[in-house]
Amino acid sequence: MTLEELNKIKNEYEDLVKVRKVIKEEGEKLAATTGYRKQVLVCGGTGCTSSGSKKVIAALEEALKENGLENEVLVVRTGCFGLCSLGPIMIVYPEGCFYAQATPEGVKRVVKEHLKEGNIVKELLYKETVHDDGTIISLSETNFYKKQLRIALRNCGVIDPENINEYIATGGYQALYKVLTSMTPDDVTKEVLDSGLRR
Repeated sequence: MTLEELNKIKNEYEDLVKVRKVIKEEGEKLAATTGYRKQVLVCGGTGCTSSGSKKVIAALEEALKENGLENEVLVVRTGCFGLCSLGPIMIVYPEGCFYAQATPEGVKRVVKEHLKEGNIVKELLYKETVHDDGTIISLSETNFYKKQLRIALRNCGVIDPENINEYIATGGYQALYKVLTSMTPDDVTKEVLDSGLRR
């Protein structure tokens, strides 16, 4: 694959994935460019799968069809979010609403009330994301995440791990392309040592 081909895929999918990284107004503007009004990410990691995320996804897709939203809402099965005890986890973007311990019944409410009517179902959200005054914070602002600096796992819970185009949209293979086409082995060794990640 050429760099031009990589960049073409990156450009095609970049905004779609970026909606999941920015919330509020900026996310809403980006969502308008993707063809989807909302994106619903459901954890497909081991913990969430064992607590029923496949049933949640099936109920979500069925409810979207019943409400005529299947072409407006993108459902994405992601990797692990890291909060396995709260699974199945479902996050709605561009708002960044974090629904914990999702059930097929709860999902039907979220589709009708949140995705169709625009009313967030606050009692189904992860408690830490709902303040006393009713404001909602994103998952990245919770105690579990705000002190973390994810490097290797920065896209886990953000992209579909089975969709290579979403990986490419986040810059995947760019470094490999550079290594294979324009660096010597000594350049690669120096880059690794200079990064401070390896001594």
